[in-house]
Amino acid sequence: MLHHEASTLGVRFLDLAISGSAPAVEAGTVTLLAGGDQSTFEQCRPIYESIASQWFLIGGGSSGVQMKLVVNLLLGIGMQAIAEAVSLGEHLQLNRTVSAGCLVEDHSGPSGTGGKAVEDQDE
Repeated sequence: MLHHEASTLGVRFLDLAISGSAPAVEAGTVTLLAGGDQSTFEQCRPIYESIASQWFLIGGGSSGVQMKLVVNLLLGIGMQAIAEAVSLGEHLQLNRTVSAGCLVEDHSGPSGTGGKAVEDQDE
């Protein structure tokens, strides 16, 4: 709708959704998801380079914000999966701190336990 209104007025318009957290914005590592025409998208490249690590033209008008909904769905499912995993660990009476560390740490080594055996961790 906005794309159509803009075009009837002779205005070039992109919808541009940002995927990333506040720290990612500050670090310039967000992902930009655009909807609109190719030439307008390409003309804005200097802006993208100054604020983001990657950017995509998804398709026509509104497709950038639509893709953001897809991304948010995936992130929401991931958060729900973590919550369910923590809940299962609690149900199994596993140490919550150790379990959470196992879920978020790099799985290449014992860094989540500080090099200690899990049995040595305080409950």
